[in-house]
Amino acid sequence: MIVRSTRWGAWRAFWSTLADAGNLVTPDNVRYLSGYWRLAPYEALVVDFGDDGTADYWNLVIMSIWEETVDWRERPTSVNRANAVRRADGRVRVVVAHADPGVPNWLDTACHPEGSIALRWFLSTAPLPEADARVVPLDQVAALP
Repeated sequence: MIVRSTRWGAWRAFWSTLADAGNLVTPDNVRYLSGYWRLAPYEALVVDFGDDGTADYWNLVIMSIWEETVDWRERPTSVNRANAVRRADGRVRVVVAHADPGVPNWLDTACHPEGSIALRWFLSTAPLPEADARVVPLDQVAALP
């Protein structure tokens, strides 16, 4: 585990925001948060954020340490605006873990102990959403409020 903070904004060493410069890296109105995760077999990264409908499309994806999407053909490795299960308050919770914790929006690490993660926010003039993230024991994920 490398992070204990509860706010994405507090993870500046972990997360970075790429500029919305309208170039090939970040086309107009496309924003990214990207970072790095490392999880023990008994841990889960829990990410909560709001989807206020201002982005035409968003997705959160996990990748290997080589920035390759992990085994997306056989495992759930990303969630997007169309397939995300929202909580009663409209927020989205995504859980990254080595084993299925039995909750919606689980992303499977595909046995990678570490890798990168990106929240991609497309075609929106609004800022990136407020997001909370934390590492918790895997056996406590289902009981989180």
